[in-house]
Amino acid sequence: MPGLTTNLIRANNGFQVHHDITLSTYINNWIKSGRVTFPKWQREDCWGKTDYRTTLIESILQNHDLPKLFLSKRDGLETYYLLDGGHRTRAIHKYIDNEYAIEIDGLMVYYDKITSGSERNNRVMNAYEKDIFDKYKLTITIYSNLSEKEARSIF
Repeated sequence: MPGLTTNLIRANNGFQVHHDITLSTYINNWIKSGRVTFPKWQREDCWGKTDYRTTLIESILQNHDLPKLFLSKRDGLETYYLLDGGHRTRAIHKYIDNEYAIEIDGLMVYYDKITSGSERNNRVMNAYEKDIFDKYKLTITIYSNLSEKEARSIF
């Protein structure tokens, strides 16, 4: 990779845009709608059924700051590649789809539907919790005209 040049600095400014977006808008309008895809070269989900997922949801509910997500706009399309933040995106999406629960006050809490088969010791988020979760602000940086080679060198 060549060294830093004035032309390279000039070329990269205006190359990205930062957005704050609610978590529910990101998942419902971007992920579930298919506007965001995972590039073939991005790692598969290795969080699986780990504590990382529940810790992430707990962090959101406690309003802890999360690292921003990085997307790349695909040329001529209204779709984006997810460059960084895949594990977080998958974990949030799976929680909203009720694929797992987190523990609050000794009960297992699902997003909006109990899927464990039993209501004993399980519940769904109450209106207050859901409002906090849905309105949590994610920061997204969107790159434009980023080649796969450039994306791999950055991330």
